[in-house]
Amino acid sequence: MKTVSRRRAIAMASSLAAAPLLNSIGSLAQPGAPATVFDMASFTAASPDHDAAFAKAVAAISEAAAEAKKAGKQAHIVLNLDKNAIYRIKRPIVLKQLSGIDVHGNAAQLINTARASTLQISDACHVTIRDLTIDYDPLPFTQGTIASFDGAAREIIVKVDPGYPDDPALLATITDGFFKVMDRRTRALKSGARDFLNPSRVDRLKDGVIKVHLQWRRTIVFRASCQLRSET
Repeated sequence: MKTVSRRRAIAMASSLAAAPLLNSIGSLAQPGAPATVFDMASFTAASPDHDAAFAKAVAAISEAAAEAKKAGKQAHIVLNLDKNAIYRIKRPIVLKQLSGIDVHGNAAQLINTARASTLQISDACHVTIRDLTIDYDPLPFTQGTIASFDGAAREIIVKVDPGYPDDPALLATITDGFFKVMDRRTRALKSGARDFLNPSRVDRLKDGVIKVHLQWRRTIVFRASCQLRSET
């Protein structure tokens, strides 16, 4: 049976991470409104540091939005990323208190190297981001197969899938996150398993093997644990 692919797992994690932002994202500004257009190439040409380049791009967008507001106009600002470009960043791209922003990804890729937020959108409306892929290197999560669990169903041994991290730096961050159970056959969330299993900590036992300590009582995780057992 196949494991969940890295790409699908990234897509699922990205959708969860983006969920709190959806209330701030609306449709594009009024159709036909004259647009102020910026090309990312002009910012990367001035600075090979992609974090610095995006900071300058956002500053230019903010300035253009402020000028439109001062003139009593509705902003319509377009940022064109380079086609198929790869941007490696370690700081989030912050779009705050902006309106009428359209980011054309043009099949570009943002690779976050800091395991932190990639896009932060707040107090904003009419923001559209299209044709853009977000990836992480290293990944900010891990994936594996349940090997066993203790009698109280509080400690779960996981064999980490190839290509997924088990480094101490990542494991140390998993103190109040969530642990989801996937079904190998459907490649989706396990039917009947609890949505959120909260780990208190994760220990690295050896290469490719970790122990997840759960916060829930046995009565809460027992059903999911039995189903997990059938998957091993």
